[in-house]
Amino acid sequence: MEPDSTATTTRQLSRWVTIGILLGAIVLGLAVLYHTSHSPRTDDAEVFANFIGIAPKSKVRSSA
Repeated sequence: MEPDSTATTTRQLSRWVTIGILLGAIVLGLAVLYHTSHSPRTDDAEVFANFIGIAPKSKVRSSA
């Protein structure tokens, strides 16, 4: 083996590893984006949409 062929092989291998890492990062980023857009969550773990407060009935006598 010549030194040039080893350098070329190493260069090709490092290029494929770099492409693989970049593609993996893109795929994972898209998976996280999909998950967060389809399963949103709140910071305080409560959702206040459609919240209706209901007061109990009680008999209160007024002094007037």
